Amino acid sequence: MPRKKKVEKVNEIKIGDIVKANYDIVLRSDKNVSAPICQKINQKSDITIIGESADWYLVKYNTVCGYIPKSFIS
Repeated sequence: MPRKKKVEKVNEIKIGDIVKANYDIVLRSDKNVSAPICQKINQKSDITIIGESADWYLVKYNTVCGYIPKSFIS
């Protein structure tokens, strides 16, 4: 009798998804922690993913677009 493989579901974040901020964070104008701050985002706020690059997401929060580290959202 063949063994069943354990399959783990992975929640991949895709462009167009609306996600929540894990922490109070800042939206940056570029993919760099020293880039100018565009907007402050409160924990649990809705953020729309509009792109990604390396360890950063390009997001839209209200009417402002900018970058946040991928580790700061779920």
